[in-house]
Amino acid sequence: MLTRLAALAFVTNRAVAWIKRNRRLPTGAEFMPLARRAASAIYDGNSHVGRPLQSKLPTLRAFRIPKTVDRYEEWVRRNALNPRSVAALKARLAEKKHTLPRFSIVMPVLNPIFEYLDKAIESLQGQLYPEWELCIADDASADPHVRTHLEEWAQKERRIRLTFRSTNGDISAATNCAAELASAAFLFFPPPERRTIARLSRGMCALYCGPS
Repeated sequence: MLTRLAALAFVTNRAVAWIKRNRRLPTGAEFMPLARRAASAIYDGNSHVGRPLQSKLPTLRAFRIPKTVDRYEEWVRRNALNPRSVAALKARLAEKKHTLPRFSIVMPVLNPIFEYLDKAIESLQGQLYPEWELCIADDASADPHVRTHLEEWAQKERRIRLTFRSTNGDISAATNCAAELASAAFLFFPPPERRTIARLSRGMCALYCGPS
């Protein structure tokens, strides 16, 4: 009965014989069939040696073109916040807490859906970066409850600043009115179609605190 050492010697001898006969090393495509034939030769008379060897030989498969990856989505996936990164960001912000600049988020609104408006404001409140203010300009919304809703938010959140236009203009005019409320060194204009505000902590750390 062949031992594992004998099996290895058998395979080695078969390989040496093939190289001498062909006067070259086998190519990658030739190697796997040769290895399988050697394993089969061992398996025929010695199942306790050949079977484990065969099971470890991979099956050659045709090359498949990998799927395309959206760069932004992949970046978001790889840079998702976790307890360790949150702690690191908080530590870096704490080092600069007395000198951190304020960030003004400029937001024009017109008859907003309260659910989406609330989500946008709540996404700001959930920021790790604390030095921000939200400047909202209502472009003469027809719904009278809009003013009441915004004023309630301003009472709950001191960082919200409001202005109410007397006549309806357009998004540019409302944006300019909201920007006039800003008192910060940096202004941020979130895209109108976004329902939440992107994370500010990493951007401000990269901009102001220096590279990690």
